[in-house]
Amino acid sequence: MTALYYFGLTICSIIYTFCIYKFYCTFSSTFCVEKRLVWVPYLSFFLMITVLQIISASIFLKYLLSLALCYFVTWVHEMNTPQRIQATTCSFLSTILTEIFLILLSLNAELHLFAIPSFNAMTGKILWVSLVWLGLLLCRLCIDYFGQKELSYIDLPAQFCLPVTIIFLSCISFIFDINNHNRIFSFSEISLLSDIKRPDLLFYFICITLLLLDILVIYICERAKRLKELELEQEILTDQKAYYENQLSVLKDSEKEILSIQHDIKNHFAALHSIADCNNTQLKEYLHNILEIDAEHKVSETGNILIDGLINYKAKIMSVNHIELNYHAAIPCELPFSPQDVTVILGNLIDNAIDAAKKVPTEKCPCISVDLSYRRCCFIIVVENPYVGDISLTSGSFSTTKSDTRVHGFGLKNVKKAVEKNHGIFDIQYTDTDFTATVILNE
Repeated sequence: MTALYYFGLTICSIIYTFCIYKFYCTFSSTFCVEKRLVWVPYLSFFLMITVLQIISASIFLKYLLSLALCYFVTWVHEMNTPQRIQATTCSFLSTILTEIFLILLSLNAELHLFAIPSFNAMTGKILWVSLVWLGLLLCRLCIDYFGQKELSYIDLPAQFCLPVTIIFLSCISFIFDINNHNRIFSFSEISLLSDIKRPDLLFYFICITLLLLDILVIYICERAKRLKELELEQEILTDQKAYYENQLSVLKDSEKEILSIQHDIKNHFAALHSIADCNNTQLKEYLHNILEIDAEHKVSETGNILIDGLINYKAKIMSVNHIELNYHAAIPCELPFSPQDVTVILGNLIDNAIDAAKKVPTEKCPCISVDLSYRRCCFIIVVENPYVGDISLTSGSFSTTKSDTRVHGFGLKNVKKAVEKNHGIFDIQYTDTDFTATVILNE
């Protein structure tokens, strides 16, 4: 029984560590260390938590060390000080309050949940980690709700079904234990349970049935989640199609304009020849009028059809919204990256910049800067824009504190996905007035 108890204790510690990790990812899914090294501090956390549950130390010392450990792993994630305090407080209180509840339950019902090692103690440890798991899930829901983050109702059943099922099964096992030993707190008056001759068979039947139902629910939720992702990918493809259609339209317009200029070029030179002999001021005005024919579509002239079409299209949108564009590009005609990925990254970054700049008063002359360069097999995209309001970080997404506005929230997940696909780097910096997104794609 001793070996079985410590094996169950180890499994519970692993689940507890995973719950803490998922809960802290609610505050920030980005890390202060390399992603491949995140497991190191969490392994230390798991080992220390396991040792604390085995050693015979004072309750005060255990609680103090647990609090220190909960605070320690917050430094793995990119959080500010209030977020660290909030994350540590929620995880610590969920752990301690659950343990206090089980102590009171064990004393009142004589369940012997802390009689180490025993079957009841192992079941009590399973009940403890399940209640902590459920408590942290509820905390995550509250944080997402008050943080005005969109809740995913597809994931909720899959997240709650396992801890709720384990808690239910633990309670049933305690009911049978109480009835079998005729303890002070007894369920023998419940006819449904008192008339059963083989409660152990009923218990195993319920366990298998509930676990099968859990597997079914998780499968359905995963399928629904996958369908939602496919819908999102379809929307991205639709946007890309619109971008390409716009590029084709821009190219056709440019071709028509070039043909028109070629048709009238001799007439233009004849007029220039006559004007040059008499009036230099009139010559300058005439030349200016000719150049304006092509100026509308010369925001981007890199020779890269994808980039030029996208930038020219976005420039028109900015012009309509009275937003100035500061554009610089030093890239080759062909880039060694997927056109779809480049469209998703650049299109979403500029769309977010436009959405933020629209909220800036026109008297402040909002200006968006787009800098594209290709150096040492790296494609570098820098998009800078002004914004108004306060920026807060919620689950790795940037948003304003106003209930009806969001800054750079939509599309960033698609940008991150495309950047990771190309083994690139995605960095965001911001001041009180400016927001800068930098993407580096490695060939």
